[in-house]
Amino acid sequence: MKNVVVKTQALKKYYQTGNQTVRALDGVDFEVVEREFISIIGKSGSGKSTLLHMIGGLDTPSSGTVIVDGVNLESLNSEQLALFRRRKVGFIFQQYNLIPDLNVYDNIIFPLELDGMQIDKDFIQELLEILNISDKQEMLPAMLSGGEQQRVAIIRALATKPAIILADVN
Repeated sequence: MKNVVVKTQALKKYYQTGNQTVRALDGVDFEVVEREFISIIGKSGSGKSTLLHMIGGLDTPSSGTVIVDGVNLESLNSEQLALFRRRKVGFIFQQYNLIPDLNVYDNIIFPLELDGMQIDKDFIQELLEILNISDKQEMLPAMLSGGEQQRVAIIRALATKPAIILADVN
């Protein structure tokens, strides 16, 4: 039996815009087990990014529960939540969020250094080779194509060996 890595229960996120309440998430219940891949598809504005932000601890629910790798995110204070995100969640954002002044390699290892983690240079090199950008390590993000920037973001997300990867892509 595989471990449940992500679980949401009665998850809701409501936004108030003027007199109108937007129900971005309205009672989401699901589980993701270890090594399972899930795709969430839907129209623009249907709550996909909001759900990922809840699971990744980037935003708080209006109500309901989010449990990731055995941790109820509601029980964490802001400092614990930041540590949790750095250590347990790999994010791949739509805009990639690469640091413009850092080269490819430094963008990849930045989260590791921020957390004082050991850098597994062999693992990072393997990822660079698998994603065919090992020759771009010294380049700045602006010198890369969009696809190359996305691959850097993927490697950065994998480099910390997180419990989950959340990819918010078009």
